[in-house]
Amino acid sequence: MMLRLRPIPAWLLLPLALILLSPPAPAFTDDEDEEEGAEIPVLLWIEYINDKERIPVAVPLAAGAADSPQKGKAFDRIAIRPGSALKSRDRPGNRAVGLYRGRGEQRILLGILRVRYYSSAPGIWAPRYQLYQEPIMVYDGRRWQPAAVSTGGAAALMLVDPPVPNAEGYYTSLEFTLSPSAIYLDSWQVQ
Repeated sequence: MMLRLRPIPAWLLLPLALILLSPPAPAFTDDEDEEEGAEIPVLLWIEYINDKERIPVAVPLAAGAADSPQKGKAFDRIAIRPGSALKSRDRPGNRAVGLYRGRGEQRILLGILRVRYYSSAPGIWAPRYQLYQEPIMVYDGRRWQPAAVSTGGAAALMLVDPPVPNAEGYYTSLEFTLSPSAIYLDSWQVQ
């Protein structure tokens, strides 16, 4: 019996090449020796915005869930500002930050921030951000529809005057609100 080899389909070559040739994304490693009591770098700053006040809150790079010091308070907008640039030979690994209204078992996912680091100078990596939102769906007896349509609530997160993203769709900073009501951001989880 003669073994016959088939060529690999062209549509499979590109993803396969990207997987095989891309370097693994290492976790954050600082080139310098870590000192005890050293501060954890800031992944991003969440800025709570009302007409006359802006309240910044730091979100550390460490994985885990946290409650906001502004939990339960309504704001006009939320801004995401850049966190600490990291010093590393290799690109730090990507992060995801789940943004929630409410806490514990009763929390509702507002959106997910994806964080990716880009080189700003040799050995220096600055964070950039993308915002993803999946609408909450409900079944009304006939069909699935976004919860906002059936309850009259806010439909989606809306970016407010966004800067121009880079080629991969990541922004240096973001500002968003809920349409058409105030926004509550009570907790987050860094992964």
